[in-house]
Amino acid sequence: MYGGLIARRYAKALFEYSSQMGDTDSAYDGILILKQLCSDSSFMEYLSLPVVTYSEKAEKITAMIAEKGNRSDSLSRFISLILKKGRENHLIEIINAFAFIYKEDRKILDVILITAAEPDPAVSEGMKALIEEKTGYGVNIFNECQPDIIGGFILRHEGYQLDVSVKRALKRIEKAFERKNNRIV
Repeated sequence: MYGGLIARRYAKALFEYSSQMGDTDSAYDGILILKQLCSDSSFMEYLSLPVVTYSEKAEKITAMIAEKGNRSDSLSRFISLILKKGRENHLIEIINAFAFIYKEDRKILDVILITAAEPDPAVSEGMKALIEEKTGYGVNIFNECQPDIIGGFILRHEGYQLDVSVKRALKRIEKAFERKNNRIV
């Protein structure tokens, strides 16, 4: 079965189960902790060890998440299910799919604001307020610095991009001059 389909099905199941248990926010927080754990290659190696039983793995993962302050019952049961079914190789995809479903349900957008220099917090908050007003969604803004854009900003959300940087404006001007100079008079 296609990995993306598996991830979406498991993520949807976790979301629906945690919603029924009234544990969705806690499950999301636990998923974020689990995502951090998955970025460690030794953790992923541990998950793939065939000599460790799924119940031992589940106990250890649940303990690691609880150690960071999260005690979501629905997430710990879900981790047991994933390990029991041998789906640990899809864990990162499941985490990302769950985060997407959670943010879609809670109407939260993740937006990247790219500027030439670190933006003033008032600018970021103003941009956040403007996007929230126009979309009706909550917004998480992640700032990124790319000095090569010279000035202005680039706003990215999923596959969309709004580029009002000085670099892009200069490229447009350059192309306009090239088109004008290539004409036969």
